[in-house]
Amino acid sequence: MTKPLISECTIWNNKNIKIVCKTIYYPHYIEARFSICKHILLNMNNLESYNIAKRKVLKQSNFLVWTGICQVIPPNLKHLEFNENELNSLEFQCGENHFNPLTSRSKHFYELLILRKARVSRGFIKRKEKFRLDDTAVSKAFLNLRSIWSETFVMTFQFQILNVITFTNYHLAKIGPNGLCTFCGIELETVHHLFYECSFTNLIWTDFASCG
Repeated sequence: MTKPLISECTIWNNKNIKIVCKTIYYPHYIEARFSICKHILLNMNNLESYNIAKRKVLKQSNFLVWTGICQVIPPNLKHLEFNENELNSLEFQCGENHFNPLTSRSKHFYELLILRKARVSRGFIKRKEKFRLDDTAVSKAFLNLRSIWSETFVMTFQFQILNVITFTNYHLAKIGPNGLCTFCGIELETVHHLFYECSFTNLIWTDFASCG
């Protein structure tokens, strides 16, 4: 007989155990150490097993929830036997974080999936170094785009500036122009020069400030 997989014997986040087509996760059951199918005492009737569970450890539940769990556990999983110490083998480390599929919620799975995908942009790093800001301050600049601007064009333009992907002459010089600033014609037209250093831009900022 083939030895069952440990993951098949667990109750939570199990693709074979679903209520309304969704896997189940009840924190108070996990805290009471109801982890695998045989912990639900399926060899008894629902009322008898529920009363025993309530007397021992299960404090936050009701009979309907208990019965619902008992009903959705497939017959082939109800009496599978294996060494419970093997549950520890489900845990693994991803980066600096320890991950336990047995007790983790959906959001933890999602965080794990995007962990290797989510990376700070080059613009994030450059802004942090250029203005000597911490991660929180730079993150706030990126996140505020959605709340400050309602026009999609303006929001997109600001996003391009923050990520240093605005098509200034400095970047376009690779395919044609000489890269000098369109306004002053002296310095290279980088994003920083165009919006912060150019004498023409400073005049605009000065006029804008005086209007306030």
